[in-house]
Amino acid sequence: LGPLSIRPMGILGVLLFFVHTSLVLMLSLERQQAKLGNKWLFLSFMARRVFRIYPLSILAVSAILLAKLPLGHLEPHKLVWTAANWRGALSNLLLVQNITETGSVLGPLWSLPYEMQMYLFLPALFLLAKKLRSPAGLIVLWLSAVALALLHARFGHMPDLVRYIPCFLPGIIAYKACSQWRRILPFWGWPVLLFSLYGLFMLEQG
Repeated sequence: LGPLSIRPMGILGVLLFFVHTSLVLMLSLERQQAKLGNKWLFLSFMARRVFRIYPLSILAVSAILLAKLPLGHLEPHKLVWTAANWRGALSNLLLVQNITETGSVLGPLWSLPYEMQMYLFLPALFLLAKKLRSPAGLIVLWLSAVALALLHARFGHMPDLVRYIPCFLPGIIAYKACSQWRRILPFWGWPVLLFSLYGLFMLEQG
């Protein structure tokens, strides 16, 4: 409880990871494009993501289901088992729990479906970023995504992925900005930014 609540801190960590991973994957796509061109860009990118994520996630989910390990979510002083029928088990193995609206048998697994689904769009967003002359167009896209996420939070009736698109786009904006701007900021700016973001996030959560 209070300003050091573990759950909100964990959620913020995942959201910051979404920003970071989209930036890193833009650089990966840049290397793939230089090596393979645009023809195989999507297939090469998705093959890498599938083989990086699915083998370990399938192993973990299978072990949890077989042993009925109570790792679904954390409650005060205990771990809780998430019961899963065949539909829930298959959803966890395929990482589509957010689509089928089934619980994750492993708590941290909740974010992987959003990652995998967002990866489907990253090659196209990479090509868009390369085509644009400045980050301005991407910033407009991010503002539109934020507006869409707010509408979803207020009215619903949209895919749940909409909530997290604004967390992936800043990484793409940073990739485009870094290709044009070379500014060296003081080292203390990074912890100040992180603590400021944490403070704002906790205010929103409260």
